[in-house]
Amino acid sequence: MGFNPGKSYKIIDVSCGYDNLLIEIAKRFKKSMVFGNDICDKQLLAFPRKKKLSNLTLTSQNILSPEFCQKENYDLIICKNTLHHIPRNCQLYLLKKLVRAGKRIIIIEIENPLKYSFGSFIWNFYYRKVLKDDGVDFIDDDDFHNLLKFCRNCGTIVRNVNTKKKTIKCSNCGETIKLK
Repeated sequence: MGFNPGKSYKIIDVSCGYDNLLIEIAKRFKKSMVFGNDICDKQLLAFPRKKKLSNLTLTSQNILSPEFCQKENYDLIICKNTLHHIPRNCQLYLLKKLVRAGKRIIIIEIENPLKYSFGSFIWNFYYRKVLKDDGVDFIDDDDFHNLLKFCRNCGTIVRNVNTKKKTIKCSNCGETIKLK
């Protein structure tokens, strides 16, 4: 992705949970400001037991609130396994906010774990029963890709995708975006 550990960046995981990803990022990018956000305080409780890192800040903001990512600009935004926890009608709203606030965005999303393995079923049970998260708003791969087709300039949903030229042209403002 072109990130140099010797340089300074502003990085956020919008729904970090309690995994080690942010700790590894903070250790590797020591000059960077790294933020971990999760609305669930139970998820953040594991972090204090980890090694204290001066460049890692934890917050528990609601990612759907109007204030979240409104004035901030990040070099990298990570959004992993988040969309299925929010209502379908809010997913596009969140994605628009992230695109406006981030230079680069990594989105990782799972499909419905009840379709796959027993281990996935156990994790789903943990989220639903222990954490009281319904986790029912799963989207399939096609729906997910359709959510991402909107204009960075005006926020309009884009339907004019030219895969041969690798461009997206907004039907509202006319902006053409080159795909990488």
